[in-house]
Amino acid sequence: MSETPTPSTGPWARLSPRNRLVALAVLAAVVVALVVWVVVRAGAGEPGAAPSPSGSPTASSTASQSPVVAGATTEGAEAGEAPTPAPETAAPVTVPPDAAAPGTGTVSSAVGAPAEVAPRVTVTVDALEAIQGDGDGPGEIDGPSVRFTVRVSNGSDAELSLVGAVVNAYFGDAQTPGIQLSGSGSSPLPSSVDAGADATGTYVFLLPAGATTTRVEVYSVPGAAVLDATAPTPS
Repeated sequence: MSETPTPSTGPWARLSPRNRLVALAVLAAVVVALVVWVVVRAGAGEPGAAPSPSGSPTASSTASQSPVVAGATTEGAEAGEAPTPAPETAAPVTVPPDAAAPGTGTVSSAVGAPAEVAPRVTVTVDALEAIQGDGDGPGEIDGPSVRFTVRVSNGSDAELSLVGAVVNAYFGDAQTPGIQLSGSGSSPLPSSVDAGADATGTYVFLLPAGATTTRVEVYSVPGAAVLDATAPTPS
């Protein structure tokens, strides 16, 4: 049975004191190198894995931000919905004065009788007159005609515009449109009528042969009802 060598009997006993010191220094260096390698290996982590910077943004901090519109509400924005625009303020409604309150439809009246077409505004078609009309305007011809006066009475407290006033005449059962003449005293309504005043216009229309009735249609004040006055055609 062999004996385990001891420092006093093995190869270590054959080394000189100087060589023993050298061997111990080499062994110590090897141990230190091994410890350093283990520490570095442990701190490096798995191969190919890059350390994550401590200041890098996370998924929760990189949520997209939608521009905020002035006056908009942000309700529902956390769910990814667009901001809801604030409701627009409705424009104020201007109520017209009583004198300009619009009429509705058509007002029928006898020739010579006033008809209220808007609050405190009346229109009258005076008696029809048979005349021999003079065609003074381009394309107009002379011939038997009917002449009448239209009167607009403004009982309101404001001036009323008559710029868009239109007067038409229709004849007979077929309601044949009349041809207006510019002669024989024809003079249309003025552009306006003062508060508390009357405005008049004279109109002349050629008579179709055999017409027994005349219907006068008057568009006077803007928004007012249309006056419809019918009478037998004068002979």
